[in-house]
Amino acid sequence: MIEATSYRATIVNIMNMNWIDSEFSEIALETLPKTAKGFVELIGLKPTLALVFTFGGAEIRFIRNINSWRFQKVASVIGREAAVKLAEEFNGCDSVYIPRCDKTRKKLRNQQIIIEFDKMTTTEGISCRDAANDLAIKHGISNRMVEHIVNS
Repeated sequence: MIEATSYRATIVNIMNMNWIDSEFSEIALETLPKTAKGFVELIGLKPTLALVFTFGGAEIRFIRNINSWRFQKVASVIGREAAVKLAEEFNGCDSVYIPRCDKTRKKLRNQQIIIEFDKMTTTEGISCRDAANDLAIKHGISNRMVEHIVNS
């Protein structure tokens, strides 16, 4: 069982991504499936990404009882306000499937890699090879894939 702190760690990484600008938002909205776009309309892009990254591929029951364990788990990821909106929208439903949004995940990862690579090589003075290797390990891909992402 995943502890609530693990959920919070996920949300910190996603919700604090101030680099998610209007350009990335457009790309994300183009790649999100219809179900996820419905979540965006209800709670916004960043909470939707947090929901997808944490619960993607699972079915979730959104409960109105703010003292319940289930509500607290969802609220710890997307915030209380967004959790209340989802509970109001889906109250009475047995469960709601949260899509994985693999295309959007990949776009987000690639954007993160480009930003981190640029920072590492320009501000921190790390060589391109070392930056590519470090990012490959961090993201679980090959250094050649990092180079491909950065050069495309």
